[in-house]
Amino acid sequence: MKKLFAPLFKNSLVTLLVVVVMLTGGIIAFGRGGSSPSKARQLAVFSQDTGNARQVIIVRSPSASPGSASLEAQEFDGTSWKTIVGPINAKIGKNGFSPAARDGDGTTPQGVFTIGKAFGRAKSVSGVRIGYDKIDANSWWVSDPDSPDYNTWAIGPSQGRWRDAYGQHLLDKKFDKAYKLAVIIDANPFPVNHERASATFLHVADGEPTVGGVGINETDLTKIVRWLDPKLFPRIVMGTDAWLLDPVEAPSVLGAEPVGLVMVEPTRIVETRTGAASSEIGPGTIIRVPISGLAGVPSNATVVAINVTIDKPRVTTFLTVAPTGPGPMPNTSNLNVHAGETRAALVLARIGTDGAIRIRNEAGSAQLIVDVVGYGTTSSRDGYRPDKPHRVLDTKIGFGMDGTRAEAMSPNTILDFPVGPMPTGATAVVMNLTATDATTPTFITAFAGGTNRPETSNLNIGPDRTVSNVVIVPINATNVVRLYNAVGEVHVRADIFGFIVAGSGNLYVPALQPTRVLDTRSGITHRTQIAPKDDLSLSIPGLPSTATALAINITGVNASGPTQLQVVPSGEATTTAGPVVNNLDVVKQEATGNAAIAQLGAKDQRITIKTNTANTDVIVDVSGWFVSRP
Repeated sequence: MKKLFAPLFKNSLVTLLVVVVMLTGGIIAFGRGGSSPSKARQLAVFSQDTGNARQVIIVRSPSASPGSASLEAQEFDGTSWKTIVGPINAKIGKNGFSPAARDGDGTTPQGVFTIGKAFGRAKSVSGVRIGYDKIDANSWWVSDPDSPDYNTWAIGPSQGRWRDAYGQHLLDKKFDKAYKLAVIIDANPFPVNHERASATFLHVADGEPTVGGVGINETDLTKIVRWLDPKLFPRIVMGTDAWLLDPVEAPSVLGAEPVGLVMVEPTRIVETRTGAASSEIGPGTIIRVPISGLAGVPSNATVVAINVTIDKPRVTTFLTVAPTGPGPMPNTSNLNVHAGETRAALVLARIGTDGAIRIRNEAGSAQLIVDVVGYGTTSSRDGYRPDKPHRVLDTKIGFGMDGTRAEAMSPNTILDFPVGPMPTGATAVVMNLTATDATTPTFITAFAGGTNRPETSNLNIGPDRTVSNVVIVPINATNVVRLYNAVGEVHVRADIFGFIVAGSGNLYVPALQPTRVLDTRSGITHRTQIAPKDDLSLSIPGLPSTATALAINITGVNASGPTQLQVVPSGEATTTAGPVVNNLDVVKQEATGNAAIAQLGAKDQRITIKTNTANTDVIVDVSGWFVSRP
């Protein structure tokens, strides 16, 4: 199932809406943490099927029974959801919400519904786009379950078409306030179920619980009526917090045969910007990329390590990488890119039985680059050996450079830095490479010391950005890694997470399909944003007992401010000696992602996710895991 927030992570503006619920200090704080600051903050989210809606009205209450609720109207602006009205107090049925509401039971229907016309006593309401009907002496709503016109607006008198006692005469004085202005909620659409509720409206409140609709103050209702736009496919979501906010259990991960990882000289195999076959990858396009037998990858390889780059997409988008084969693309993402930017991501992808992988571009059109950096075979015995995450380079403070002088990398220059003590037999180093303070858009290439620069790249960055990517760099007897900066000046830092070691270490198990195991927006595993000093502990269903680390893509989105995400084994102390090694720098209100090899807790096979300065939603997609040798 696809998700909304298309520009933010693996989510498309097609079938599944992720609605951000803004909670103020006066509303209950749900989920772990429970604190309610004085300012409204993004605290909880929920996921319900709302088609292609860009406008959503959320009506929710803490339990099924009260006659009161809160209402909030939100609109998707192409990047994120913005609150238009609310949260405000609302009245619902005296017996709360019910998924099977019936006439006379005092409940309001629970569910996701389309919105019909507005109506009221005024001759017209300026600015209305959903349509408006003025009620008069002949306006009736048929609530007679024995009538073929049940739950429809009808022109009276009835003349036997319905029993008047079972109809609502909309001009009746008892509806003077409620139907001064109202909007039809299609809670029982055609074909009408005669055993379900009729006359479900969003109307003006009179201070009392409703008979089955939703009542709010006239001022905000008028604003909503003028705001609703049929071109934005408005929906109303009504229900209890338990229905909206309960976490969804993550699916179990399933793996293929373990492989050893072998790094090769980086080789570009896809470049849509140049050559006879140059062309942009369009929205929703899935391309097949042959792998086996190319760029040093043997025909028996079942895993490929690639660096994937999107160059200057026309709109904000994301890429999904998966093995070829039957069925739809998985509901995951590997790379998030904003319009006009260039970003790269490392991916460990399972190769399909036909020797290829699939890559899907979500939105707009963009150029695609794919560089092969390694592969995995069941016959290889080279494994991953984790190391305590530690920083080996930071040009801002001169750390890891010759001497102690802090200096940015200059254009068209190479920087050599040592990677320190390594295990015997190490063939490559696994690092998180971060660039910041670039004076102009540039790219960085990481390669072995003492060797020539390959015609590939690992990291792309523009001004006013901090960007990270995991790199696996072959190393030789010099124990030195080289970085090349193309243009302008830029600062870089490098954090080591482990090594690829010949003949030992943990083997890699590719997931049969990449799997989303956490999405705090839509409630997969957890429904609350993580906050500083309020860490999230995550376990992965289906992992074998021999699993030691995860290969994941982690995305931060909807952050209340700039922050950094850190993924550590459960049980690890919050503070460590030396600089704190983070996995990802998150930009406020944007989707920012990065690959990570996350070590599991030795006792419980969990990871802990931390944010240091701001609240943020977090998404985790698993592409595989490492296991100890038999």
